[in-house]
Amino acid sequence: MIEMAPWLKEDESGIVTMKVRVQPGASRNEISSEPDGGIKLRITARAVDGGANQELIKFLSKTLKVSKSSIEITRGAKARTKWIAIKTLSADDISQAISRSIEWKR
Repeated sequence: MIEMAPWLKEDESGIVTMKVRVQPGASRNEISSEPDGGIKLRITARAVDGGANQELIKFLSKTLKVSKSSIEITRGAKARTKWIAIKTLSADDISQAISRSIEWKR
């Protein structure tokens, strides 16, 4: 059995959610690792009127190669720590796509 990344969770219906920490107002959109093994998404948009959340969904859609409508922020819409549901990919597919895009902190 393959161990799931600590920032991924799959519910009974097969919907995968990922826990991320978001940094709005960054110089560029990028994904990096956190020292605790978590994921950090740096987003260029500011956290004003949902702009950072919209940019986050757009960025993840491009990174994961899924439609924006298959991505939903399920918890933390107004917080920096968010749970994001990805309705069309498996946990393994998400983990691989994020791993290819991540800039690991050393």
